[in-house]
Formats: sequence, structure tokens, C-alpha cells
Amino acid sequence: MDVKTTFLHGDLEEQIYMEQPDRFTQPGHEHLVCKLKKSLYMAVAEAAKEALWLSGLSKELGVEQGGVQLHCDRQSAIYLAKN
Repeated sequence: MDVKTTFLHGDLEEQIYMEQPDRFTQPGHEHLVCKLKKSLYMAVAEAAKEALWLSGLSKELGVEQGGVQLHCDRQSAIYLAKN
């Protein structure tokens, strides 16, 4: 199974490991890899479907959809920018 077809399959029947992208490695842990349980494409597609369903349900129930204030620290953005 190549990388392109891996993303198109849902549940994985065989064990697939991938190297961590450079920006996700931590000093001293460069040897670690990821073990995929589901294809990444399917996980994103499922999340998008759930978001659309929830949006439709909110409209049917008359729940007003507005902006949400989000508070987070910027440490992760700074870390990614440095790499």
C-alpha cells in the first residue's frame, strides 16, 4: 500500500508506521515513529461531516451561531515558527 492509497482507506488492516514530520519531533526523541490506526484522510473527512451535521442541527433548533472567543497561549505557534 503506498502513501496515496493509504489516505483513501478507512480502517487499516495491516500495521503502518510513519516517521514523525520534522516539526513534530522532540530533541532526544528523533527515533520515535507514529503507528496509524486509521487513515488520516478518513479522520479529517469524518470530522468535516460531523461539523456539517452539527451546523444543520443547530439551525433546525434555532440556535444562533455566532463567533466564539478562543483563548490560547502562543507557545505552540512560537515553537512551530522556530522550526
